[in-house]
Amino acid sequence: VGMSPQRSLHKDFNYDNPRYHLSHMESSEGFRDFGSQTPYTVFESYGRFQKDAAAKPFLKYRHEALDNQKKTGSGNSNCIKLMPGKIFEIKSHPHAPLNARWQIVGISHHGRCPQALGHDGGDGTTLSNQFSFIDGLADWRPPFHYKPLADGDETAIVVGPEGEE
Repeated sequence: VGMSPQRSLHKDFNYDNPRYHLSHMESSEGFRDFGSQTPYTVFESYGRFQKDAAAKPFLKYRHEALDNQKKTGSGNSNCIKLMPGKIFEIKSHPHAPLNARWQIVGISHHGRCPQALGHDGGDGTTLSNQFSFIDGLADWRPPFHYKPLADGDETAIVVGPEGEE
């Protein structure tokens, strides 16, 4: 179980309508469960949207990507059927909260076949893998990677005494 933000607040500026505050917030389910504690919030001052319609789905996906870090795990196996997107269930684990559905988000398979190298004796063909997983009820979203881009001119509101530049 990891720590992830309970809320995401994204803000942007539209130079065509500078008085309109392009500010949107997305909250996780159960964020009010903190009681008097302040939930952890991520603030993005440059939300990368210019209209409200584009902001809502963008912010939802960004917040879901952060939410994926709440419950994560990793494991080792020899099952060839495991692949990203596969959902599996743990049953009868000694630590009860782990008895749940989990979704694989990354896996690395390793195989070994000594007979192909001309070795007669020893170990037979083996397969092993290492995988990582998240909560099986969550929608997996890839982590957001900032791309360097030039969106155009940066706008600013200059304040100060009149006549000075």
